[in-house]
Parts: sequence; structure tokens; C-alpha cells
Amino acid sequence: VGLSAEVRSVSQVALRINEAEKLGFKNCILPKNNLKTRAGFEKTKLNLIGVENVREALDNLRDS
Repeated sequence: VGLSAEVRSVSQVALRINEAEKLGFKNCILPKNNLKTRAGFEKTKLNLIGVENVREALDNLRDS
């Protein structure tokens, strides 16, 4: 997270998504920039929610 509350890209996103799926998570909030590539996690059953800032992340948490 940056100083202006933007959610920055993360490294090894496919590995993180696969591990979350193994742990039984149903939803995954991640940076929108990481959703653009979709490399390595095309077949995930997780509901992937891309956000640009902390407000969007919190709103999505509240809705679920």
C-alpha cells in the first residue's frame, strides 16, 4: 500500500492465489494490476477482486 492508499502490485501473485485456494478461501482481493496478466492462475476457482486503493478493498470486504 502506498502513501496515497493505492494498492500496489505484488510479486509471485500466482503462487499466493494457489496457496489461498488450497487453504479454502473463496474470495481474493488483489491489486488490479496483477489481474491484467492472469499468468499462472487462469483456472482458479477463487473469486478474484481487483482493487486500486484501500477504500475499494474495504468496500469489497463489507459487501462479502
